[in-house]
Amino acid sequence: MKVPEFKGSTNPIEIDNWLIDLQVILNFLRLNDQEKVLCASFMLRKDARLWWETVQIRRDVSQMTWEDFVDEFKEKYFNTEVMEAQHDEFNSFRQGNLSVAKAVKKFEQLARLCPHLISFERDKVKRMMRMFHSDLAVVISSGPYPPITVAECVSRAIRTEYWVGQNREQQVKFFKDKKEKNAQAKQSQARPNQTPQHRG
Repeated sequence: MKVPEFKGSTNPIEIDNWLIDLQVILNFLRLNDQEKVLCASFMLRKDARLWWETVQIRRDVSQMTWEDFVDEFKEKYFNTEVMEAQHDEFNSFRQGNLSVAKAVKKFEQLARLCPHLISFERDKVKRMMRMFHSDLAVVISSGPYPPITVAECVSRAIRTEYWVGQNREQQVKFFKDKKEKNAQAKQSQARPNQTPQHRG
């Protein structure tokens, strides 16, 4: 099991993914706090290594707990400016040209960094509905029982996307066939009638 390296980044999602992957591995190895800090610091490279060296200068890291390390790490890479930009991106994120599956994946990545904006399940569902295309959201929320969980919302969105896609394919095929038939009819009308000439 390879511990991922971290060279520093300005991408909050990339940073968060590294920290989560690292925590999963460290927990699996059942290391104590000092071992976790030692292992994590060993995987720091380039800009991240320089940051860690400044931490070592201003405090004794030999007895640092894992919680202390995470706090220091977040203070460096999840500062106020970064998080404000992340909140803005989360609030303004829309599905656009993405499929439902890809939009939901991006939504979950952004939401993970803004938990206080969606403290309850209903808040997350409401925000997710705003992310989808308006016509898709109308279908998802229609009926006597609108979705009340994220899982239900995603399930309905995927089914609706498939249904809309199937209808669109049928419409495209219908108009394509109609266009071809019209073209064939015009060719038949434009072709001159050739009658055999009798020789006397």
